[in-house]
Amino acid sequence: MVSEVHPDHWSNGPHVGARGVVIVDGLILLLKHQQDDETAYLFPGGGHEPGETLAETAQREVLKETGLTVEIGRLLAVHESQPSNRADLADDFRAIYVSDAHRVDTFFECRVIGDTKPHMDVAPDNLHTEFKWVALDELDDIPIMPKIGDQIRESLGHSGDPMLSESF
Repeated sequence: MVSEVHPDHWSNGPHVGARGVVIVDGLILLLKHQQDDETAYLFPGGGHEPGETLAETAQREVLKETGLTVEIGRLLAVHESQPSNRADLADDFRAIYVSDAHRVDTFFECRVIGDTKPHMDVAPDNLHTEFKWVALDELDDIPIMPKIGDQIRESLGHSGDPMLSESF
């Protein structure tokens, strides 16, 4: 069954991106985006560039948005969103994540290299206001885009410890 496509949808295929699930001491790093009274939290990441793997995209974007150098581990989740005309979100938030384009984002487990802390002296987008560290069991309690807390918890296992991954 084919659904109706929003007229602003890009016809040349989905936007592909990669995001990092950065975990330190059992806490996950999220980016807070604030616009007027709207708040959303996102995993650091962004769009794929030609010539790089999705793991390289995640690594580059985590560095760009947080200042953290990370080692990429397992692929934890894939999230696909179809074109949407969600009037309940401010235009700036729609532009960041929802948009009116077909998106496919991959979420990779990340381990911080060294003892660097995330900092704002990087190139975040204009709505990135701060960082937030949250426990796995808190992912459903805050407005995360996209809502993939269950998939992340399931992929990490009950311990939430990414270091248990044999692929690391």
